[in-house]
Amino acid sequence: MILKYEYYFWRGLYITIKPLSLLFAASFSETDFTNLLALAILFSGTLMASLSMGSYRDLFVNNTNKVKFSYINNTRKTIFKLNTMILILIALGCSFYYPIELCFFIVFFIITEHVIHDESRILLYDGDREGWAKSNSLRTLFIPLIPLLIFIGNDEVSPLFIMSVLLVLNGFYSYFKKGLLKTTKTSFYLLFRRRFYYNYTQCFNYFVSATTNRMIQQSDKFLFSIISYELLWVYTLLCQMLNIPLVMFEMVFMSELKTKVAKLKVHYFTWLNSKQIKALSITTIFSLLGYSITSFYIQEFLRLEFIILVVIICCANYLSALSMQNSEKLFWYLGNANEYRKLEMFALIVGHIVFAPLVLILGNHILVKLPNMISVLVKLRNSKKWLVNWKK
Repeated sequence: MILKYEYYFWRGLYITIKPLSLLFAASFSETDFTNLLALAILFSGTLMASLSMGSYRDLFVNNTNKVKFSYINNTRKTIFKLNTMILILIALGCSFYYPIELCFFIVFFIITEHVIHDESRILLYDGDREGWAKSNSLRTLFIPLIPLLIFIGNDEVSPLFIMSVLLVLNGFYSYFKKGLLKTTKTSFYLLFRRRFYYNYTQCFNYFVSATTNRMIQQSDKFLFSIISYELLWVYTLLCQMLNIPLVMFEMVFMSELKTKVAKLKVHYFTWLNSKQIKALSITTIFSLLGYSITSFYIQEFLRLEFIILVVIICCANYLSALSMQNSEKLFWYLGNANEYRKLEMFALIVGHIVFAPLVLILGNHILVKLPNMISVLVKLRNSKKWLVNWKK
């Protein structure tokens, strides 16, 4: 029971880290930095999980074969090295069009959060929910350190310099904990092996499907940033607060599912049960309370378009929770990265290729959630089609 309470404590801490970081940045830093931090959180939320390219899944499928397990573990480290080099090259390319400090700040933020997320996730799928929650929460505290150090430095310290230092410190921690940064001869030599690149292209399907899934979840923020970048931090903060019910759902129900989904022989499509609906509703009330209190400090929250968005986001959370639990089952059920990628891409196309341009043409903040909701409905249709229907 003590361990259970410890788990909820650390996950509760994790929920507050990003919204409080944005609040702190908005209170003590310039708007430009607050929007930069919001943009980094947005890109990182889209890529930090998918950059593993599904390699963690093979660790649990082949955990009885020591030789194969060792090879897969080294492959994960090599994938990280290659993806890091690609991200740095992308940052260099983007620096021809955008400020170089902006590009590298976002890339270093993505790399740091990916390492934290991927190394902690291994604990979760291994059944250690408490260890995962503690590791993920404590290491993610690097985010509020950025605005804190800028405030201490009276805005004279570059955000990129601070992010670079935090990246290095996280790298040292990963190295000594034998994580992704712990380089071995095998993981280095794999960069020059044809077999690795064959496996990399095979894993790329997982990257595309996972990134597509996250793009569907984050698309409203991307659309909002195009329509009104100067208010991005406000909308990001609003979403962070109102998505607390989804974080709770992941914390209580999804984490439990993830500890056993790899071992399930039959994957059922399931609707939200009364316990889940009740939990979502209670946390929605608390998130709305937080929104009401925060609106005294952030006047933009009281604008009509943001009030309407509050209602839309709260309703969409129930659809997202239903899709979340069944998509996780579908991911493991298919076992075919190519098939899963096709399903995710189909959902993205239906929801976004058709409706996203319409939202941009109209330039209306209130409609930014529409493409996401359409795609989630398509994902639910796919899950219901493939998974076994639950029968009591």
